[in-house]
Amino acid sequence: MPNGIRDRGGRNADLDHLLGGRAGRERLGLHDRVVVDVGNTTELTVLRDGEAIPTPKIDPDIIDGKIGDVWIPLPPVQRMKVVSQTIEPGTVVEKGTEVDLVMAPVGVIPSDIFEDIHSGYQGKNIFEITEGNVLKDKRARKLLSKHESVEDLSEEDRTFLREKFQSDGIEIDDAASDKSMQKAWNTARSAMAFS
Repeated sequence: MPNGIRDRGGRNADLDHLLGGRAGRERLGLHDRVVVDVGNTTELTVLRDGEAIPTPKIDPDIIDGKIGDVWIPLPPVQRMKVVSQTIEPGTVVEKGTEVDLVMAPVGVIPSDIFEDIHSGYQGKNIFEITEGNVLKDKRARKLLSKHESVEDLSEEDRTFLREKFQSDGIEIDDAASDKSMQKAWNTARSAMAFS
């Protein structure tokens, strides 16, 4: 959609048209460039069932090629989730601000959209990951939402999670960079946002 701005009739419009051209911008005290600085203290925490949902780290180059222009009929059992949006996630906006969303059913969103994933999750879709033993377990979800890294876990919690990943068929081998516990952790944390 061109620039995502719509007039009251829902038609695409450009900012100059909506403001009445250069004279309208000048009358409102607007210049050719408007900068909005919200500072670096703005933080947004999204909670689901009382647990913080981590923001997934998505590779934008991959998502454009995998999802951007694909239309797939939605199976009734699969949930639609927001994959990307025109305003940066966590940005506070005024009521009524239009935000263009790209949505897809979790069963067609490939795990490849995440950065730094475990090789055991490659080729799987988000639905398969969110329905696995790791993200279905309350203790595992709590650990994933509470801690940023595997390094923050006790040895007992690491052993617990290692067993959960292995029960999902995810091999954990810290000697292999593509099969490390941290990569499995990164993938599960990112997928958690879609569960």
